[in-house]
Amino acid sequence: MAGKVVRIIRGNGGRELIAEQLSSRGADVHQIEVYRRQLPARSAAARNLVQGWDKLVDVVVATSNGILDNLFALLGNQGAPLVRRTPLIVVSQRMAEHAVELGCEVIYVAPSAQDRDVLTTLCEVNEDVA
Repeated sequence: MAGKVVRIIRGNGGRELIAEQLSSRGADVHQIEVYRRQLPARSAAARNLVQGWDKLVDVVVATSNGILDNLFALLGNQGAPLVRRTPLIVVSQRMAEHAVELGCEVIYVAPSAQDRDVLTTLCEVNEDVA
């Protein structure tokens, strides 16, 4: 990577691992933040989701620890037990470990974050739940 210029498109507060590894191998790394990770305001929709959870939610898919953390924050103390007992699909072992720390009970790890892999895992979960 020595002498190569690498631009990483990312959101604010993203992980530094890729940039650090590329830099350590001699790349000139530029990180460009194009979106913001931000917890939305808790709304009536979140309260309605908690109330209708058993009819509305069969599986939760999270592609980042931030998404999972925000879901817990938005649903609050009343919704946390619902998330914990609902089958959860994550896209890495690191995320699975974070989900365990949050108390999630049924965790599936997709082979990657690619749509095809997440969809395949979702179909597997559907077979297990059905």
